[in-house]
Amino acid sequence: MNGNTQLVGILGYPVSQSKSPVMHNVAFAELGLNWAYVPLPVHPDLVERALKGLLALGFRGVNVTTPYKETVLPFMNELSPSAHAINAVNTISITPDGKLIGDNTDARGFVQDLQENNVDVKNSTALILGAGGSSRAILYGLLQAGCPEVILLNRTLDKAAKTAQEIGVYFPKVNIQTALFDESNISRFSKAKLIINCTSLGRQENSDQMPWYDNISFQRDQVVYDLIYHPNPTRFLEKAKHDGARTLNGLGMLVHQGALSFTIWTGVQPSIETMRIAIAE
Repeated sequence: MNGNTQLVGILGYPVSQSKSPVMHNVAFAELGLNWAYVPLPVHPDLVERALKGLLALGFRGVNVTTPYKETVLPFMNELSPSAHAINAVNTISITPDGKLIGDNTDARGFVQDLQENNVDVKNSTALILGAGGSSRAILYGLLQAGCPEVILLNRTLDKAAKTAQEIGVYFPKVNIQTALFDESNISRFSKAKLIINCTSLGRQENSDQMPWYDNISFQRDQVVYDLIYHPNPTRFLEKAKHDGARTLNGLGMLVHQGALSFTIWTGVQPSIETMRIAIAE
């Protein structure tokens, strides 16, 4: 690093667990770019100050992670169409004249991971478990990629309906169903070709849990995707694999959304494989 190093980073709380710094810094080095990516833990009371600080310090941009993807919205000067529709920002670029441009690469990153793994979205019914922030991005990505039918299950039906309505406005011809996240409805929709876990069930802190029921089987022609990538595999994916389904976790999405952010900032396309290997190591 020197006086010409361009700075980017990841803003969240906490960020100590983030794999993004190593992923981006290895890609910068491979391309010979004098850039550096740093973790930026920001207390919830200091988000606005932190964003102003980025401008003052000459940062080129940041990724935004939990719990600030919606918090930063009011401080953006502009939003991309995807960030506006999803109502969340995971990538901020800072223009030379000091404007904060909010974007969201989660939806595109998810779809690119599916495409890389030859998952046919256009001929699949998708079942999304959960209706929080991540599910909005997943729903938007699926519909934008041409998925003809999506079912959204959530423990609070009103929240599922709100998510479906707000994202559905952009895709009026697509069938979006909502239902309560319970055993009856999971059984009812369990034959969907693509099943995505967008809940927090199965993360490291509750790794003994899963958003499914042991007595409901997966099928061999299904793709089961868990946004959680630590632990790997989750109980959810262990069961799906045991039942013969094809399984994917969120590590591929992390790499692809990160590569999209990288290109937004630098104008250069990084190596997906290099970023993937960096995370694995």
